[in-house]
Amino acid sequence: VVFFSQYGTGGPSGVQEIVDRYPEGKRVSVYYDPQDPQLAVLERGLQWASLALIVIGLIFAGVGLVGFLYWDILNKQK
Repeated sequence: VVFFSQYGTGGPSGVQEIVDRYPEGKRVSVYYDPQDPQLAVLERGLQWASLALIVIGLIFAGVGLVGFLYWDILNKQK
């Protein structure tokens, strides 16, 4: 795994970009969980694609909540 919350790259060019960052023989740091060393990544931190998915999810949840509250208010007026 290159990073947590890995996402699809949308094509071979995205994959090649990741591969180019880690050429064979290059020394790299690996970040791992000491409690579970099998849980390891090459890049840590939040990726923009993951953040975008969270924001979009929050927007949809907010719209749904507002819609539910508005529906509830309209039904109480009857």
